[in-house]
Amino acid sequence: MEIEDYRKCVDECKQSIMGKVLGHKSVNLAGIRSFVEKIWNCHKPVRIAEIGPSLYQFKFESNRDLNRVLRGRPWIFDNCHFVVNPWKENMEKDEKAFSQTLIWVQVWHLPIYCLTKEVGKKIRVVFVDVEDKAESRSDCTR
Repeated sequence: MEIEDYRKCVDECKQSIMGKVLGHKSVNLAGIRSFVEKIWNCHKPVRIAEIGPSLYQFKFESNRDLNRVLRGRPWIFDNCHFVVNPWKENMEKDEKAFSQTLIWVQVWHLPIYCLTKEVGKKIRVVFVDVEDKAESRSDCTR
């Protein structure tokens, strides 16, 4: 393989994400395709390649679709976490690449006067590596 061929392949992969379904259920390509079509609802085609057990690569024709899928995390497939991350070289061999995922936490029965961003920030200190998406999602804390 020539160096230019290698660079072309890497450039193409930069327009993709890798996804792994975490769980004990077996996952098939047809189920993943259906999920992508119905849930991600991309404007342009997405090519899907099965890389390994429950591990898939999604190549996007549209940067907009790719970014929307990444911003939409966390994803759930058949009641299992579906961890998706931007493609990086050799990540399919790195189990750590899929060892963390975002989660939504919903707190019930708070008094109405506690439904503020400040109180949300105080509640979330019990979680490690909490990411604040409040700027992009009205006043939700994620």
